[in-house]
Amino acid sequence: YCIVYGLGDGINRNPWVALDIVAHEFTHIVTHIGTLSGLEYQGESGALNEGFSDIFAVLTEGYTLGKYDWLIGEKIVLKEPYFARSMSNPKLGKQPTTYGKGEFWIKPTDTKDYGGVHSNSGILNYWFYLLCNGGSGVNDNQQSYEVTGIGIEKATEIVYNTWMNRLTFRSTFADARESFIKEVTSNSKY
Repeated sequence: YCIVYGLGDGINRNPWVALDIVAHEFTHIVTHIGTLSGLEYQGESGALNEGFSDIFAVLTEGYTLGKYDWLIGEKIVLKEPYFARSMSNPKLGKQPTTYGKGEFWIKPTDTKDYGGVHSNSGILNYWFYLLCNGGSGVNDNQQSYEVTGIGIEKATEIVYNTWMNRLTFRSTFADARESFIKEVTSNSKY
């Protein structure tokens, strides 16, 4: 196994060696060889794989720098939108926030980007952001939501334990939802 980072061109992108990008790529390795699931890099399981890598990228950078900006690649991308992905507002990076038929959703059977692994990861990213910070709005299914955040520490523990121990190779978003619920309800410390 190896990780190869791009050099960038100095016009559109800097070299791909920012802390969040490095943490993101190392999280893929942990997903592949260190978790129960491995999360196949295709369709919904691949979007979950990308989402977990984004989550731990933001957590690594935020913990190290002492502040959380909820962006991936903001030190790399040199043109608008000046980041690769936004967890606080995925639609700014053309990612969905709503499962299924929402804006920017790519069908998991699509040949583009292994069934939308980079695009559809916005769903898990936004869920994690809301779990930490809370928020309210109306989703792409015209359903209102209001979430009270539980903070980064508790949210991270829930995500970490679920990622490590509860998912399978081909887990879907529905499987992840059920796994997160099982993690929370089986552990009184949350």
